[in-house]
Amino acid sequence: MKLVVRIILALALVNSVAVGIGVVILLARYESMVSDLQVSRVAVTAAAVKNTIESQLALGLQLQDAHDTVSVIARAAKRDPDLDAIMVYDPDGRVLFANREALQGGIAPPQAVALLRGGNGGKQVSWRDDSFGLMAVPLISSFGVPAGGLVLRFSRAAPIRALESATEQLISRAVFVLLGSITLLGGAAYLTFRPLMRLAREATAGLEAMTQDDMVISLPSGGWLARELQTFEQDARLALTEIKQAEIRLESQSR
Repeated sequence: MKLVVRIILALALVNSVAVGIGVVILLARYESMVSDLQVSRVAVTAAAVKNTIESQLALGLQLQDAHDTVSVIARAAKRDPDLDAIMVYDPDGRVLFANREALQGGIAPPQAVALLRGGNGGKQVSWRDDSFGLMAVPLISSFGVPAGGLVLRFSRAAPIRALESATEQLISRAVFVLLGSITLLGGAAYLTFRPLMRLAREATAGLEAMTQDDMVISLPSGGWLARELQTFEQDARLALTEIKQAEIRLESQSR
């Protein structure tokens, strides 16, 4: 019985590890999916603002003279509650316009400035900074050269909340799955190994009985193992009989 219990505990441990790994993989995929969804939504807003500003640049305006940019980025920021800030910066990285007055005149993030100097092939780039995500998009002038760039800073609070909620739900469901699977595996192991253990005990008892003089043997009945043990028993009985007869002959000759 102790062996059966150990087998059940081993199966429970392996099953727990498997369920734990599955939960971690699912949460990682979910976090990636939610983050990608938010980045895609921000990219749509960035594209709309970029097209509006570049349409002004196409008229021959310099980026610092496109004063309608303030209202454009303000409207875009209001449409998405996750957007914390939108900044328009020149090739030197100086922030020309922003939906937050405190950001105007500041310096754009280094990743955004590097984008205008050929970083990431001059394409859109996104990265994370603490609890915020950032995206930089180049603004191309009518001459086909970078006139500046656009930085959108968005809060990652919503994906984090979604991940926390999903974690709670997934863990609670994983506990039920784990308990159910352990119960099923434990029951299956018990039903499978209990008859085998009983058969092994009976076979062991039968083999031990062969060493006794009375030869009282209790062997399992039915199955291929029982037939093999019965054959072995018959051979053992014959061998023991021959040994006893030989001992008797030796004693009679010594007299």
